[in-house]
Amino acid sequence: MDIVLPVTLAILISNIYSKRKSKTYQTLMFMPHFMSWVVVSYFVYAFLVTDKGLLNSLIQFFGGEKINWYSTPSAWPLILIIMHIWKSIGYKMVVYLASITGIDSSLYEAAVLDGATKFQQAKYITIPALRPIIIMMFILAVGGIFSSDFGLFYQVSRGANQPLTPMVATLDVKIYQMLTSGTVSLGKTAAASLFQMIVGCITILTANAIVRKLDRSSALI
Repeated sequence: MDIVLPVTLAILISNIYSKRKSKTYQTLMFMPHFMSWVVVSYFVYAFLVTDKGLLNSLIQFFGGEKINWYSTPSAWPLILIIMHIWKSIGYKMVVYLASITGIDSSLYEAAVLDGATKFQQAKYITIPALRPIIIMMFILAVGGIFSSDFGLFYQVSRGANQPLTPMVATLDVKIYQMLTSGTVSLGKTAAASLFQMIVGCITILTANAIVRKLDRSSALI
């Protein structure tokens, strides 16, 4: 998902003929990347708050019952996924879009003369040209498996309190809660952070080794 959606959007925007529209779409999609999770959490709260939240207002308008979203753990995997995609997709899209602008335009001109459709141009020219950057982004994403976006899991859930704790208590959140609890020594929290860093590094090196074995030229290291 973190690769397919940004690549698809980058290809679609690169095919917009109007430069003004293209820049507008890029700006609108890139803006969430600069927003703090603290700010985003208030927007999410405005949507999900039980009494006057926008989502509950819509549910009631269509005859449904209000839902206490902050006490419904089963809904939060989807909420977190949507928020992560919304905030990160613009940045990743711009990375791929920058790579697309570096592709030799004569390749597309030759493809048009041969009667290639936009889909065929994307399949046989754009995506193969993006392969190195896609692999690099994939390796970096794999390295982040054992780390999480603290703001997403802690701020958006408004403190990762019960009953949402089982859904949002990632390693980063647990380390923060250990530090602020005052009952856990600093050494233990430092050890947990060090463990996270080492495992993440090992994961990146492992993914890079697999890529290098399959295609040496595409390896990050």
